[in-house]
Amino acid sequence: MALSNCSVVLRMGLHEVLVFLGEEQAGQVRFRALGSANSDEPPVYRLQDMQLNDALMNHSANIGQEAISLFAAYTGARVITPKR
Repeated sequence: MALSNCSVVLRMGLHEVLVFLGEEQAGQVRFRALGSANSDEPPVYRLQDMQLNDALMNHSANIGQEAISLFAAYTGARVITPKR
């Protein structure tokens, strides 16, 4: 993902997406599992929190959406986000 002359890379972690600005970790987006993972239904997660360094705060909405999409695609889960 390119943002204002910088490159942001999202990498999957365990129940999280790690946010990198260049080679340095600049934040993380964490998810919490809801319900049982033993169901025939796809797993359901909710967005738990998002922490970004100051350089990325103006892009938090875009980074959050990209992180949710990546997490959902990678895990096959449905992600619930808080209502604003």
